[in-house]
Parts: sequence; C-alpha cells; structure tokens
Amino acid sequence: MKGAIPTTTSEAHQGLETLRAHARHLAHKLSPQELNWKPGPDRWSVGQCLDHLTVTARKYATVMESAIVKAEGKVARGSGETLEPSLMGRLFLRLLQAPGRRFKVPGGFVPASAVSSAVVSEFEEAHRKLDELLVRARKLPMKRVRTRSPVTALLRLNLADCYVILLVHAERHLRQAQRVLESTDFPRS
Repeated sequence: MKGAIPTTTSEAHQGLETLRAHARHLAHKLSPQELNWKPGPDRWSVGQCLDHLTVTARKYATVMESAIVKAEGKVARGSGETLEPSLMGRLFLRLLQAPGRRFKVPGGFVPASAVSSAVVSEFEEAHRKLDELLVRARKLPMKRVRTRSPVTALLRLNLADCYVILLVHAERHLRQAQRVLESTDFPRS
C-alpha cells in the first residue's frame, strides 16, 4: 500500500496487514535500549512511534465500533466495498501527506516516554481490531456511517475517512521509525 490511498476495503485490509508486517520488521530484533532510543530530545523513538499508532488505532476503533453498532441497527445494508473519503477526510489527508510537516500531538495521543517490547504485539492487536471492524463495516454504506473524530468532537468523519486517515497516518509514522533506525547515531547491538 506504500504511498497509495486505499480505494476499497480489500485494499484497506491489505494495508492493515502490511502495517502489521512492517511494524514487526522494524522492531522485532530491537533491544529495550534500541526500542527507546531517540535521535533527539524532541524526536520519538521507534517504540514511541509504535505506541502512538497503537493509542491512535484504539481510540479510532472505539468511536468506529460505536458508529458501526448504531448503523447495524438503523442503516440499510449496502456495499461498503468502496472507500470514498468525504471533503473533510480529503482535507485531513492532504495535511497528513504534506512532506516534512510536523503536528502538535493532542494530549491523549502522546506516546509513553518509554515502552516495553510488548509495544509490537499491542500495535498488532490494535490494528487487528481495526481489521475486524472493517469486516463488519463493509456490510454498511461506509460513506453514510459517520462518527466523531477521537481527536476533536468538532470533526465528523465517515468510516471510509477513518480507515484512509488511519492507514496514511500509520504509514507516515512507520517511515519516521525507519528513519530512526537509519540514523548514524542509532545504538546497534
């Protein structure tokens, strides 16, 4: 999925699978010291990137599951195979895809200052939950099922927005983690 925005739930499923594999590849042989090494005081470690993505996935899963449960009882069944972001979703994506752009992380999304090696399995579990929700969501008209953003209640997103944003966001932070590993000062064991 690298760099591409998924347009179908099949592509989103493959994207989630790819994210889990990429996270395993990045962190599977890292010692606790390497997992927590930061290239600078205002930069994140590989572990912090994974922790941030785990927290984000869990928060999104909570609001998405709530929207799915409500929609399963009220919204007519429909093909949710197509992921078509709303105008708000497309604007959010454009911000996420801006090269070199850094964002202030909202309080509830800030990673732990140090993580354990369990961060990889927690990342996988959180993204597996998103995959489980995708199976349920694809039976619904994803464009019509809306939820509030876990970042700010002022922002409403449809389920397609949520999946596309999560995948692009995760890819961005996994690239960040890769850059940490490629740093000349990275403590290699």
